[in-house]
Amino acid sequence: MRSAGLVTSIGIAVGTGLLLGPLMLSWKPPTECGDIFGADDLLLPPPAGATDLFFRTGIVGLDNGICALTHFFKDAQTRPSVPIAQLSSALLFSVFVAMGLFQALESTRRTARGFIAWPAITGTLSQIFGVSFVVPALWLPTFFYSYPTPLAKKPLVALPVADVSLGSVALVGLIGLGAVAFATIYLLMTVATDQVFQLAFVVFQFWPTFFPLLWPILRLVSPNPTTKPAAGVASVVASALYRFFALALALHYYTAIVAPLVRARSIDAVVASVHFLVAGPTTNSAMPQWFLLVDAVSLFTSQCLLVLSESSGRLATLVHFLVGSVVVGPGAALALFCATREDAIRSTHFTTGYKSKRR
Repeated sequence: MRSAGLVTSIGIAVGTGLLLGPLMLSWKPPTECGDIFGADDLLLPPPAGATDLFFRTGIVGLDNGICALTHFFKDAQTRPSVPIAQLSSALLFSVFVAMGLFQALESTRRTARGFIAWPAITGTLSQIFGVSFVVPALWLPTFFYSYPTPLAKKPLVALPVADVSLGSVALVGLIGLGAVAFATIYLLMTVATDQVFQLAFVVFQFWPTFFPLLWPILRLVSPNPTTKPAAGVASVVASALYRFFALALALHYYTAIVAPLVRARSIDAVVASVHFLVAGPTTNSAMPQWFLLVDAVSLFTSQCLLVLSESSGRLATLVHFLVGSVVVGPGAALALFCATREDAIRSTHFTTGYKSKRR
């Protein structure tokens, strides 16, 4: 199953790249941004007396990129129409936040390898190339490599507690607080305007790069658990964190997606979004929204692959996940799956009835 999952994951990445790559090459940022990398054209100063439309750092090249991406996400707030933009934004928020929490917590296991264990690098690449490409191209393949069989499955030979355990309770708690802060900033960015939007965007863009750099520092004073009781406590905290986010994301789903459809007594926004996804953008200003909509659908597809590969029920669990994605939202459904998976890992490896090695 792992080899099939690897091939499928690469297939998702290739498909996503073929869709989004040409779009990003054809999308044109505003002329005031100059060249997006600052290699050829520098930023133009704002007109006399006018307010900057993006947050300037004063660093040539970096400001070009910030300018372009600020306009990219700003266009996505209203184009090609407000109903499509709101639905797409809510969908991406749901799947992105849930996946980010799972990636962050999984990076704390000692057996994590490659891009799983490098959250700052993975986060940076996701912000540059899109999470929908980085997850299936880099993160899932290294996840399958790190764990040839699902961790929740009882192994023939007991694994050392330190290899299976998440990080310490302190680290899990810090990641939880960071996830709440990031989700808040992300949510603010989708509704804010003017300078509030500009500042929220900069924090959103660079948070996945710099926040994970705090984790190794905390690990120096609070290392990973090496005993079953300590590992069990960290696992319980992680399960509770997943369920908290499941509740929060379900509330967001009903507030941002279900309630507007009920008030309108119509699913026209859903139909229009599907049509827009299939037809593609027809204007430069609509390209960012199409990118984000494809981003959300592709990331959800990767999550379906993750659920299928990590579950014992295989297709039955996937069906439950798909139904849950409709009932409580895709982000909440993934968070609930992650919670039950962590419960199973705890039951398999950290209960007193199953002896495991220590080292």
